[in-house]
Amino acid sequence: MSYPRIVGPEALSQFYAIFDEVWAQLVADGVATSFNTGEVRTRLANKVLAFSIPSRWSDIQIKELLVRAIRNEAARKNRIGARTRYALSAR
Repeated sequence: MSYPRIVGPEALSQFYAIFDEVWAQLVADGVATSFNTGEVRTRLANKVLAFSIPSRWSDIQIKELLVRAIRNEAARKNRIGARTRYALSAR
């Protein structure tokens, strides 16, 4: 991924704050347990940058998008796992 703008210290501190708040919410909701911790933290960090840098969205909008995106990934992963378990049990 390439980002066209240079990110300064103020923007980085804002990214850290967004990341920490979203991560805390995902952990509190139990969503983060559906994934490998390192994997989901890396994907979340990439999404923070992707949503933050090229857009004019507010912090709240970015947080809501991030939480929704990770929850959707967890739900998709659970559905695929359920189908796989069902297919294996039907054999």
